[in-house]
Amino acid sequence: MGAPAWAQATASVGSAGGGTIDIEAGGGIEWRRDELSYIAMGGVRVTRGGVSIQAGSLTARYRDRDSGANIYRLEAAGGVRLSRGDETVFADQAVYDLEQDVIVFSGGELRIETPKQTVSASESLEYWTKRRVLVARGDARAVDGKRQIEADQMTAYFKKGSDGVVGLYQVEATGHVRLTGKNTVAQGAKAIYNLDAGVATLSGKVRISVGQAQLNGERAEVNLRTGISRLTGTGTSRVRTLFIPRQEPALKVQ
Repeated sequence: MGAPAWAQATASVGSAGGGTIDIEAGGGIEWRRDELSYIAMGGVRVTRGGVSIQAGSLTARYRDRDSGANIYRLEAAGGVRLSRGDETVFADQAVYDLEQDVIVFSGGELRIETPKQTVSASESLEYWTKRRVLVARGDARAVDGKRQIEADQMTAYFKKGSDGVVGLYQVEATGHVRLTGKNTVAQGAKAIYNLDAGVATLSGKVRISVGQAQLNGERAEVNLRTGISRLTGTGTSRVRTLFIPRQEPALKVQ
């Protein structure tokens, strides 16, 4: 790659934090020495370890070392799709900091999918690859079958289950939290939702609606599988329950 050549090309380069990066591009790869970067165009595919990224274009930035180029940052754009085992992330742009092992996705219909759950956001998805932790910002939503949690921001934790499939096992949500499941709607300022147990702990002006009943308190434990909820007060605050009577139809006088 001594001179620019826009044609089908491949490259294998060392990366910060260890490991080799393999780059394939249908439109070719351009090496810009003065800018310390590689530019790949057209049907780009990048792999590093178990992570694979597809995009329309890619900029790989590196630092010159005596032992050779050392890529520390990848910038992908255009129909970005990341695959890692059972996890798939969709976005328009992605910036991969290889030293920190974190990828920030933005633009488009942001979401990460596993065989059982989906997590989406409107502003950004911040994915810490080694820890399998995802931070979703802006209209964040996690869907697990008929159960879901919505919030301004949430941190989602993934792990490999006993069946060998990676899935979401816990969510920490803040800001306008709303949970739905088993004919129950729960709202609060914060929540920790354990998907394995199906139990969510909410705090901050909690309001739970079950059918015609509404419960208010400062803290609550909600089982989205059984529909059983427990509310508690804090300090001098008290728990309140409001029952809304069913409205009988008005009688018509002939």
